[in-house]
Amino acid sequence: SLSAAGDKRLESARKNLIRMVTHELRTPLVSIDMVQDVISRRGDQLTQSQLDEYLDILRSGTKRLKHVIEQMVFITQLESDALSSDAIYAEGFEYQIWEILTSAVNLGRGFAYRNRDLPINVDARDRDVVVLCFMDAMRHAFAELISNALNFSPEDSAVVISQWESDDTVWINIQDSGPGIPQEHIELVQQDYHQANRESQEQQGMGLGLSLARRLIEAHGGELELSSIEGKGTQILVKLPTLDVS
Repeated sequence: SLSAAGDKRLESARKNLIRMVTHELRTPLVSIDMVQDVISRRGDQLTQSQLDEYLDILRSGTKRLKHVIEQMVFITQLESDALSSDAIYAEGFEYQIWEILTSAVNLGRGFAYRNRDLPINVDARDRDVVVLCFMDAMRHAFAELISNALNFSPEDSAVVISQWESDDTVWINIQDSGPGIPQEHIELVQQDYHQANRESQEQQGMGLGLSLARRLIEAHGGELELSSIEGKGTQILVKLPTLDVS
């Protein structure tokens, strides 16, 4: 039956989530533990450059942990309806989409594990467009999408974000020129907490980030559409209802 199939998919998504979160938490913890161990045993023998290298490992491990914890917080809020369309309507604040995108770019660079310094070109045609939202949640959603675009981009390319308004809707398009996603994987990567080629590629994020971004955007009354051409890149189009503040 349909309901049994739905329950099975949900159970599979939950197992996937637990497996992924366990991996995402353990991996940085291993490197943090190792660095602490080395510094406590050999701290006085380390050169400045060795110390700097170990501090970099600590910083990136801590950043990765913080990212996963943030994801867990938002998933918990979504599951408990603390972050729902009703809650946003009752308690949300008005923000310009331009302001959200600008801070999401910085956060997305922090989430990315590749190409953090790649150019990100933002073409905002309608800067004054206002949406009703929970700022932290909306910024996090766009940061996840931006970090995915950076992670999968070639090193000599740029990520392009364009934004425009039409008929009480604001459209935000995020485009990369990465390897693209094979057609048979498009539906798969959009399922909750799935990663394409997780085993063959060390991917921090792609499944968790994309499905979380979609859920956060849908809670705000929006939609997320992913399209991809192999060898050409991936495009994510987000639409959100605007607020008339005139």
